[in-house]
Amino acid sequence: MITQNYIKMCEKAEEMQKWYFNSEYERINDNWLFEYDLFACKEHRTIFRLHGQYICPAMEGNLCNRENNKIWLPTQEQLQEMIHLTDWHGILVAFFYWYGDFGFKEITSINDLWLAFVMYEKYHKIWNGKDWIKGVK
Repeated sequence: MITQNYIKMCEKAEEMQKWYFNSEYERINDNWLFEYDLFACKEHRTIFRLHGQYICPAMEGNLCNRENNKIWLPTQEQLQEMIHLTDWHGILVAFFYWYGDFGFKEITSINDLWLAFVMYEKYHKIWNGKDWIKGVK
């Protein structure tokens, strides 16, 4: 489930947003991008898929086409791909070791949890309920 907390966490995950929008990812996965990627409109906080054009549902079919107005909302599968663990066993072992070390009061869904894990593994950051802060690795 995509929650407002998850949208906020994704928006504040600047490294991940920059990686997505400024990398080869869109060009490499061009066909996949338009079919499966989820976004939220920063202005209206609505969730949508990108089907060739950036149409914000809150605009009732009108284009809300400001360049920096969308937030990428990675799926669990995309988050798991980002940490480059090649097998499920490795992912789960790393996840459970990490989870055992931290208590999360601000995590409200499984998406929040996976995002927090990826941000820790890739960028050594921890979610404090408002922003990503440097953690200890």
